[in-house]
Amino acid sequence: MPRILPRLIEALKYAALQPKVIQKRPERPINTRQPLSKPPPPNFSPDGREHSVLLDDFNPIIHRKEYQRHKAAAPTLPQHNGKRRKNRYTGDTEREVMSEEERRWQSSPYLRILSSSMRQCLLSKNLYPKDTLIRCAGLKVTGPRGSHPSVYFMPDGIEHPRFKHPKRGHGNYVVCSKAAFMTLKERGFYKRFAPHISQRIVEHIEHLLRVRVLQELQLLSERLPHAVSMNKATAHPIIRRLTREEFQTFRQTNVIPYENAVALLIVPPVNRNPVTKEKVQPHTSSLPTPAEDLSPPNKPLPPLSVLHATKTPSDNDLDTLDPPMIPAKIPLYNGVALFPSRFQRAALHKALNKLLTVERVARFRELRELKSTSTQPSAGETGHSKASHAYLIFSDENTILRADTVPLAISLWRLRMWEDSAYTGDEGTRGSWFIPAPPVVLPS
Repeated sequence: MPRILPRLIEALKYAALQPKVIQKRPERPINTRQPLSKPPPPNFSPDGREHSVLLDDFNPIIHRKEYQRHKAAAPTLPQHNGKRRKNRYTGDTEREVMSEEERRWQSSPYLRILSSSMRQCLLSKNLYPKDTLIRCAGLKVTGPRGSHPSVYFMPDGIEHPRFKHPKRGHGNYVVCSKAAFMTLKERGFYKRFAPHISQRIVEHIEHLLRVRVLQELQLLSERLPHAVSMNKATAHPIIRRLTREEFQTFRQTNVIPYENAVALLIVPPVNRNPVTKEKVQPHTSSLPTPAEDLSPPNKPLPPLSVLHATKTPSDNDLDTLDPPMIPAKIPLYNGVALFPSRFQRAALHKALNKLLTVERVARFRELRELKSTSTQPSAGETGHSKASHAYLIFSDENTILRADTVPLAISLWRLRMWEDSAYTGDEGTRGSWFIPAPPVVLPS
């Protein structure tokens, strides 16, 4: 140590006298390439040509990359925060929003179901859109202390991801049909992925499908106040109630005269408990509903859903179209058959009324901003005619700018598929909403 310290002191003095050299990090090369403009499509016609197409400056065969379409992000609906993107090819700041025709496609629940990603059905081994299937995965259930956990074949991913994230890993898909899961449980096709299955898996899936409808209504009520087009609540409503006169006319004609409607729900308020005379508390949890001690209904329940036309078909309309097309049809859902549990039906009625309240506030805000002195009452809530228990939900290229009701319509349609209402019926009950039945072909 006595020999090292003098040398270290001399080295530090020498280093202090030397000029300091700061090493700079190498700068990144500046991108001097100019944004390339896409040349016009190649002309292969021999008219007016003096030389071969191979001698062109931009040869479409050798320079084929110059004629390829540059991939860009898919257009989206306008956001309320007003964010803008920069085009990497042109350098211009532009807002990539959907056109009117693209919004019309996006507002169709039928197209959204068919455009979902494809998955293979566990029973039929065929590919179907994801929205027509039920995802299932293995779930470990712990037993008594010291025993190994048991793996059960359980539904997964039915609830909205905001409320419950799907399980990571490999999943299996089965057709959204009660009969398919009954066959799955009887034949034991699940044993390749999980040794056990719940004996009440059918009731469990039914409950989760109804919970998904309530979750979509809750999200729709939260997103609607933050919509971009808040000044179009009167012209393009999301939801409204039919008056008693309109509902009586509908029962006589069986025609729903609204082409932009996607669902009609008949949801009467839930009666009080006949024993305790207390109101039924809404139940929106994924846990089982409380047990009900009620006598069976005196008359049979109505069908879960029925398709109704938007206009009366005439012979002239069928003759002018080639090939002739059936007018568009809208599903009508009976709330008592759709939600047999009084606790969930009370939650459905409360969620629909909350959405109506949000729409009413939007209309009042619109009238206040326009400083209108005369207010026009909306049909179904105020006015000379009283409101009925029929809730009409709309979706088109204009309403989707305010809120997207397609997820709600899809969740209702999945309940219809679960009860096999979408796979059966004669030609008179099939319309633009009809989805062909996925054939459940069992392996021999």
